[in-house]
Amino acid sequence: MTIKEIAELRKNGETDRAYSEASRLHSADPADVAARVELARCIRPLMGAAARQGDDATLVRLLGEFASLRLEEAGEGELNNGTAWDVRAMVLRWKADGMSDAAKARRLFDAVTEIGYVRPHRYYSILLDAFLKVGESFGNTWPDIVEAVGWWGLENLMPEDFQRVRLTNGRTEASLVERAYTAVCKAVIAGLAQGIMQDEAEAFVSDLEALEESHPECHYALGQRIGLLRAMGHYDAAANAARALVRRRQTDCGAWSLLGDIAPDDETRLACYCRALMCKAPAQLLGNVRYKLAVLMCKLGYYANGRREFGKIVSLYDYKGWQLPAEVEAVVSQPWYVETAPSVSNRDFYASHVGEAEAFLMGDIPEVPVLVTRYNVQKQICNYATADRKRGFFSTRKLGGQFADHQIWMVRFAGEPGGEGMSNVVSCRRVTDITPYDGVFYRHTEAEINMRPGMAFLFVDDIYVDGTLLRGIQPGSYATITAVLYYNIKKETWGWRAVRLTPA
Repeated sequence: MTIKEIAELRKNGETDRAYSEASRLHSADPADVAARVELARCIRPLMGAAARQGDDATLVRLLGEFASLRLEEAGEGELNNGTAWDVRAMVLRWKADGMSDAAKARRLFDAVTEIGYVRPHRYYSILLDAFLKVGESFGNTWPDIVEAVGWWGLENLMPEDFQRVRLTNGRTEASLVERAYTAVCKAVIAGLAQGIMQDEAEAFVSDLEALEESHPECHYALGQRIGLLRAMGHYDAAANAARALVRRRQTDCGAWSLLGDIAPDDETRLACYCRALMCKAPAQLLGNVRYKLAVLMCKLGYYANGRREFGKIVSLYDYKGWQLPAEVEAVVSQPWYVETAPSVSNRDFYASHVGEAEAFLMGDIPEVPVLVTRYNVQKQICNYATADRKRGFFSTRKLGGQFADHQIWMVRFAGEPGGEGMSNVVSCRRVTDITPYDGVFYRHTEAEINMRPGMAFLFVDDIYVDGTLLRGIQPGSYATITAVLYYNIKKETWGWRAVRLTPA
């Protein structure tokens, strides 16, 4: 039978006979490209039927036979990509049947890897979608999903794979890219918990960093990298990445919640969750962080506050008609919940913890001690000097605290302190114990005051003393001099200037 006659059989639906004749023709002359292509065309409907019937053993066998044709070597590689639809059909059948046999999924994956797909390609992306659906059918715990995505190659993603998928009801769901990265991230974290996948974790952190750089619109990538770093035990790196996320999205409750998840202690964690709940967001998006905060409140003894948070969760679920989560149900059935009166409001509680959350947010920026050399009250401009004798100025309009000349503050700068322009301050706090800065920002000296009538100033040792400070001081008497670090603009030199004289 000729190739043309076999094709007619196939088109007329006589697939079994067409397949048998095509196999005979190919066996007679394996080098005949036309015979190989026709056999591949005859195998496809058989694979489709096997997939629809849930016959995975037959599908795997046919995929192996299809792969052996090496169509890519005959310049017909695009035909290979059509098998992605049959794999997808098999996975959809598994999903409908509730299949959870990892060995079957593995055999299908192994068979697919023998085929020489053209990549990137829109049908090749369908193959990735199929693998992800296998993972989703296992509840994102298919152990081979990391290998499957690695073999598929994230570098083969196409521009349209980054777009959210619009459903027939008008809603949208996560893009293929987001689903792929999420599946791998969850699987790797699960592997780390079992003491495996350390190498895969290191590699995937790099993949996430590359995604952040090439596609900054993929906001989930940073969150996934933070979770992965935390699972790897790289807490400092995770915290710094979380801080970077919050600084970019300071009004995002999810970002603050993530920062709280990696905080080093319960009090700091609680503070971050409080700050998260001060962000504007739909109530249904606050449920997770509200639950975490409520649990911590009760753990730390803030029962009335925790009672209110749990109450708000219950109210939301009642309003939406949702089934209350089992963990919340377990709490509200406890005696303490029934017996405890909820706080009237937690807004003041949130506000009282903001400072600690902000401090943790800025924890990767070192605090720099500065001396206020001059404070302009009207302009709210603070001139300062650092311990290594750099000079600068910053605005205090948005900073808390009462500034005045000669105070010492611990300041976090966005960038290097000093310089020509105005310094950008991200946090500051007043130093109450200035003892460590004796000899750095200030000095105390007891000395004899040798002055003549009419003197406008004098130097005591190397300390400049203005004449206005000498009133009431008798010549030849001893006084205690308090001096601060001083910059002489005319001479462009550093020195010490007295700010107070007290008779000894």
